[in-house]
Amino acid sequence: MPKISTFLDRIDSGSISLPVFQRGYVWSGKQVRELFTSLYKGYPVGSLLIWETAPSNTPTRGSIPATVAPLQLLLDGQQRMTSLYGVMRGHEPDFFDGNAAAFTDLMFHIENETFEFLQPVRMKDDPKWINVTNLFLKGTQGVEPLIDDLNTQGFNTSGYLGRLLTLLDISNRELHVEFVTGDDKTGEIVVDIFNQVNSGGTKLTLGDLALANICVRWSDAREEMQLRLAKWDEIGYNFELDWLLRVINTITTGEARFQHLHDMDPDTFKDGLQRSEKHIDKALNIISSRIGFDHDQVLFSKPAIAILAAFLDKNQGNISTEQQDKLLYWYVLTGMWGRYSSSAVTRLDEDLKAINETKHPGDTIDRLIETVRLGRGTLTLESQHFHGWGKGSRFYSLLYMITRMGQARDFHSGLQLKKHQLGKMSELELHHIFPKSQLYEAGYSKQEVNALANFCFLTREANASISNRLPSDYFLEIESRHPGALESQWIPSDPSLWEVDRYADFLEARKELLANATNEILNSLLTDHTDISSEIDASEIDERETISVPQATSASSRPASIKDDEEEAILVEINEWIKEQGLQPGIMGYELVHPIDGESLAMFDLAWPEGVQSELSEPVALLIDENIEILIVAGSYGYRFFTSTRDFMQYIIDEILTTSSVMSSVVSGVQDLITGGETETVEFKSTLRTNLHTGENDKRIENAVLKTIAGFLNTKGGTLLIGVADDGSSVGIQTDGFSSEDRMNLHLVNLVKSRMMAQTMTMIHIYFEDFQENRIMKVVCDPSHTPVYLKEDNEERFYVRMGASTDHLPPSQIPNYTKSRFEQ
Repeated sequence: MPKISTFLDRIDSGSISLPVFQRGYVWSGKQVRELFTSLYKGYPVGSLLIWETAPSNTPTRGSIPATVAPLQLLLDGQQRMTSLYGVMRGHEPDFFDGNAAAFTDLMFHIENETFEFLQPVRMKDDPKWINVTNLFLKGTQGVEPLIDDLNTQGFNTSGYLGRLLTLLDISNRELHVEFVTGDDKTGEIVVDIFNQVNSGGTKLTLGDLALANICVRWSDAREEMQLRLAKWDEIGYNFELDWLLRVINTITTGEARFQHLHDMDPDTFKDGLQRSEKHIDKALNIISSRIGFDHDQVLFSKPAIAILAAFLDKNQGNISTEQQDKLLYWYVLTGMWGRYSSSAVTRLDEDLKAINETKHPGDTIDRLIETVRLGRGTLTLESQHFHGWGKGSRFYSLLYMITRMGQARDFHSGLQLKKHQLGKMSELELHHIFPKSQLYEAGYSKQEVNALANFCFLTREANASISNRLPSDYFLEIESRHPGALESQWIPSDPSLWEVDRYADFLEARKELLANATNEILNSLLTDHTDISSEIDASEIDERETISVPQATSASSRPASIKDDEEEAILVEINEWIKEQGLQPGIMGYELVHPIDGESLAMFDLAWPEGVQSELSEPVALLIDENIEILIVAGSYGYRFFTSTRDFMQYIIDEILTTSSVMSSVVSGVQDLITGGETETVEFKSTLRTNLHTGENDKRIENAVLKTIAGFLNTKGGTLLIGVADDGSSVGIQTDGFSSEDRMNLHLVNLVKSRMMAQTMTMIHIYFEDFQENRIMKVVCDPSHTPVYLKEDNEERFYVRMGASTDHLPPSQIPNYTKSRFEQ
């Protein structure tokens, strides 16, 4: 078994490298610290999996040419070996792709024998903190000076020598290695092996797996995609690798699901990337110049951009100005009514089908708009739609849009706030019309203070000049200096509404004005066909000035679901920690909307609506100091939610960063659950409401589902799979006849709420997943902390799981059971 030092030497020589399909370095400082703690204590740290192949057989990461045969490529162990190399060599390896800060300045306390990363203020007065990298670089020659220095300062260094030598001896630790060898081990086979046995790092997303297969065939795929993402980031749009992969997928395959990419040849993928870049450029240029979404904080409905790109691709970018505006009208509708807020992939496939099945661009757009209309019933905004609050609201972006598209004027200069009239010294800022301090002093709540109808956009100069003055103080001054400026910002003209004691009436009046203005501006997209070039020059995007509003760290723009600076600091810290783990940060101040009618349901402090890992994990929310109603809503819509940062971080460590089989993650455990059959914690139901013998809806079928849920809640928790027969075969949810997955979700939620306590929904999480060419419903139940009763006819029954069945306890047995189960 080779030593760690031998491995590091081989990395230096290029005889050990990474295959191009490996993801980048994603470990956090915590994981690096724990690795060195385990090595120092002599604990096992797992084995490595290496693919031995000829240097010419597969492309590798990095710039060092591979000349030594056989070339050894790390399949499992990249994170560990990169961490060891970074700490012991003092710099990242040649194949590195990630954040080197994760292994920079690791310190060892020579007395306590603990590892921590450098904290200058805390450590500056304690010379017993030793820089680990410096020690390894100097080797044994660096030990004696350290001991002498501590002796000079009067410390008892008994035992220190042994501890330093033990630390240095880590380089001599032998690692167990398993090899994948043989001429039959092609890149495709090795990717499959990699997917199944990778156990050392963060679980891979479906996008990671698809990209791994692409990289085997085209080694530069990841780098070329990242170059495009960097270009868009420079102009203010932050997109993720999975998002770009989705766009490429929709353009090349006409489908949204990533599995369609797995067998794609490199030429097709390269062509898809080029076409995607071209059409994304054009879509962003149109969105920015026409409706004003010129930076990431106001750009909503990012999944819809994949549809825009697919539409433009099918029509080779040659669409009329009228069609362009009509397509933008549809785009705004998708964001306004939250079309992709749930079941995003399913809805993308629906919209791609509309593109693929229609011949003429006008027919395609009409069908896309009609799909949104069918879900809504009406597309006209009313004043109550602006009842939301905070930057997380979808209608925050609409307010920015009508500011940019309408005749809104600045309160300081009187000039229109359109893009071409703005420069870097006149950036738009979010302005509270009634100042926050005055409203809080008057006793208004956080939601009332941060109501959308209390927002407008002004230049930084205007915002500063107004300060915390009340409208009754500064409105007359503005109107005198710039007549019409107040009306241009949809300010009610009645001066009595400008008084703080009429604030509620002011909001209602302004909501009416905002709704009317939005309807008028949206209708202009269908009737006002200003000449817009159908061609796009990427340089136009690169050279344009972007408009930015204050970042979330600014109190003036804090998402309104977050109550104060302290809570915001906690959430920012959590997001930073999440990024250190190589995961995507959550959305601060996220608005959950009703999947059918698009109405606002709740504001979450921090949320991952598509899961911390898109398509692999369930929707997640961090809800600090929220009331029970918010928790019920979160549970009702399938969110795994946490009310403490400690529990949330433990979830990430235990369930996202765990050592586990990647392939089991990809199928989200469904195949394993079904293979294991029905147990105390797993049950199958063919349908939610349909009697398979009669073909009719049957209350007895619904009751059987509710009994199982109640039994899981009252016992150890469990998973109910609906759409799976008793023998484990796939029935699918289509038998139940719901018009959409959202309708089926809502039906079950309403059943639970009507037959059990409403709080029960905080312990139930609902998902839809693929199984054997069908969609199934997965209902995950947490064990309840209190007894759960199911209403049946005119009585309440108490159900528990007994083996693979659900039974009700007779009243005489309930007290003893609840005492032993819930009171411990």
